[in-house]
Amino acid sequence: MKCKFCQGEMPDDGVFCPYCGRNNQEEPVVESIEDVAAAVEKAMETDGEAVVVVPEEAQEQSAEGSVESEILKESTPEEEAQSSAQIKKMKRTAIISGCIAALAVLATVLFFGITKGGWDVGSWFDWLKPRENNIYYKDSYSVSDRKAFKKREEVVAAMGDSQLTNGQLQIYYWMQVYDFIEQNGYYLSYMGFDLQKPLDEQQSYDKKSTWQQYLLKSSLQMWQSNQAFAMLAEENGYQLDAEYQKKLDNLLTDMEEEAKKKGFESVNAMLQKEMGPGCTQEDYLAYMETYYKGYTYFGKLYKDINPTEAEVDAYFKEHQTDFLNKGIAKGSGNYYDVRHIMIAAEGGKKDDKDNVIYSEEEWAECLKKAEKVLEEWKSGKLTEEAFGALAEKHSDDKNTKNKGGLLLNLKKEDTKTLFGEAGETWCADENRKAGDYELVKGKNGYHIIYFVESEAIWYAHARSSLVSELGQKLVQETIDKYDITIDYKKIVLGVVPLGK
Repeated sequence: MKCKFCQGEMPDDGVFCPYCGRNNQEEPVVESIEDVAAAVEKAMETDGEAVVVVPEEAQEQSAEGSVESEILKESTPEEEAQSSAQIKKMKRTAIISGCIAALAVLATVLFFGITKGGWDVGSWFDWLKPRENNIYYKDSYSVSDRKAFKKREEVVAAMGDSQLTNGQLQIYYWMQVYDFIEQNGYYLSYMGFDLQKPLDEQQSYDKKSTWQQYLLKSSLQMWQSNQAFAMLAEENGYQLDAEYQKKLDNLLTDMEEEAKKKGFESVNAMLQKEMGPGCTQEDYLAYMETYYKGYTYFGKLYKDINPTEAEVDAYFKEHQTDFLNKGIAKGSGNYYDVRHIMIAAEGGKKDDKDNVIYSEEEWAECLKKAEKVLEEWKSGKLTEEAFGALAEKHSDDKNTKNKGGLLLNLKKEDTKTLFGEAGETWCADENRKAGDYELVKGKNGYHIIYFVESEAIWYAHARSSLVSELGQKLVQETIDKYDITIDYKKIVLGVVPLGK
């Protein structure tokens, strides 16, 4: 699953995102347009860049090679001039082997500044030198299909021995465009993002760059973070586990099947539609290899972040005012994690207030079914995994059925809403321990509840925030290990029509 705040990858049963640290059971609240603007500015705020131009002699000259006739054909001056105006409303082909919609690893890097060897504070929006080697070097990076394809092998950035070509950059850039649109959806208009206009012809929310420049900057940051962790993984002898290695090994075959399914004559044709005419299957495979290696290695390091109770307590005390402003104190109660199997009562009649009333016979029949399911579980292994499997088989709660009946971060009042007073009393019992179970009568049926764990609300939030800060520190330190060079003069972006 993806974090609904930053779109970072999370385990299916996760609550707190390992990238932005947000609680995914928490709904974002926006009360006004001003709130939207403030939230956007805070989330999208990034720092500047200090880069070294890649010497001309260090760049490999691109070779035309064999290209498709449509891309090879000479473009007219009119076509060249209109190439950046082809961006329209988004219309995206279905996912490519499960990867097109995925954010690149470490999306959270966009939420905090990068300094040494990367994005130097203050220079990113330096309008006094708009034509030096920075994001403002070109007003527009869009070019014709033919030019994008011819320039696909030119190196535009480097970190150590690792290089980024225009072809590979197309993937990072268009991923960033698609994900930005998906993440912000309803709020795009508040941010001044118009799907009907070319991205290089409209200012971004910062009023200093176009949306194309803004998203290109994010794309280069994304490559930097991906590449840094992939390089660190290589240095430490890290190998992909079998699951991800199998995905890589099967990726080309899966993409070939997807291309055929969607009516494309080749994988390259499909990629050129989605990621621009400068992108090839070799570029995409290289992107995914870096993505998997960087992502999984970061995940491994992130799991090792395990602050002690004393450290969490100290962090809470240090930031107590901030937590109190959010209504979080040491007396705020507990979060409860449970699994449940709901057996819905059948029949019933509505009263004059539109409430469904069940007869004693209907309740008795419902209880009989619930007891039968409970006995099925008790006759086997009394484990959480077995309970979850039974929930997927029998539960009438469509919202949790496919998650093994899992409910995370319930407050005391939530347990009352879901399971009635009896369920609330049972969950909140201070003697309750992992593995306990109970059968309770709810509003519309019986619930079999399995207690997973509970945690003080203040502790959950403090630990999550602390782990998030330590994770950000890990990202920053890793990026700081490697100098990055970018040559904006050589960057070109193919145009992908985003709709009709």
